[in-house]
Amino acid sequence: YHIEYSGSHPFLAKIVLEDYALAIVACSKPIFAICQGYATGAGFTQLALYDKVYAVDGGKFRAPLVKLAQGP
Repeated sequence: YHIEYSGSHPFLAKIVLEDYALAIVACSKPIFAICQGYATGAGFTQLALYDKVYAVDGGKFRAPLVKLAQGP
């Protein structure tokens, strides 16, 4: 799964994150995430895409957009 990005696009970050999520979902092998420290915003919400997530003691998870009623 590979997409070339060229030029400037006003929604390039959105396109890159969508392609990132699609690549994780389409992967045939198990994908693991390891969290140490903070998982905030998109880093937090995309943890649901992984097959297994490990977090160290004291790890922090933040969803700041939930306070603004912008949750998934």
